[in-house]
Amino acid sequence: MGRNQRGAGRQRVTLTAALRGGAQQQILRAPAAPVPPPAPAHALAVDVSNYTGPLSAAALEAWKRRGIGLVIVQAVDPPAPYPPTQTVGQIRACVAAGLQVEAYVYLWFTLGASDIKRKLELLKGLPISRVWLDVEDTTATHMSAKQRANLVMAALDVIQAAGFETGIYTGGWFWRAEQYMANTIAFRAFNLWSAQYDGIADASVFTPYGGWDRCTLKQFRGTTTLDGVPNVDLDVSA
Repeated sequence: MGRNQRGAGRQRVTLTAALRGGAQQQILRAPAAPVPPPAPAHALAVDVSNYTGPLSAAALEAWKRRGIGLVIVQAVDPPAPYPPTQTVGQIRACVAAGLQVEAYVYLWFTLGASDIKRKLELLKGLPISRVWLDVEDTTATHMSAKQRANLVMAALDVIQAAGFETGIYTGGWFWRAEQYMANTIAFRAFNLWSAQYDGIADASVFTPYGGWDRCTLKQFRGTTTLDGVPNVDLDVSA
């Protein structure tokens, strides 16, 4: 998901520091209830897809030790020869491990909102409150930016009508491009999950576009193997 973009900001956390497991336990002199480790300044997350494969309990526990609290699972059931769907199994594994789970759906402009509705069926009965709309399809070269924007809005409407909170996943490389979204500001009221591959686990380090001056989530590193699990992306929340 996404392409390279660079940002600059005040607080910078390196990837090594961000993924270092554990936190210092505070020690009290006076008798008192144990004090839990302080919450990290920026909560770490990962996103996965059918290319990731099944998620083992051991890997999920390792992720938790790294401070990862959120997993975002792609809702997809592709035809052969693509890897088969992992959506339901991945979500159930994360829930069993005590992780927060959200989902995302990829918008193919030529398939439109009806395809989004079909993918949402995979989430029925699962504890998902938010579904992100993945907007980065470069194949519909015959469409104008206005046509694409209309399809994005229709897809967001479908997600909300299904009872989910929503937001947009994209990258500045795609959104700013005249041949894709022409940097429209029509969606600035929606939460943004932005691909910005700078290796900095800090969502405040963000290069604005599309009327957004901040992002809710930042995907700071793309395709990665983490604790033996391939094809995951690394994210951080604001």
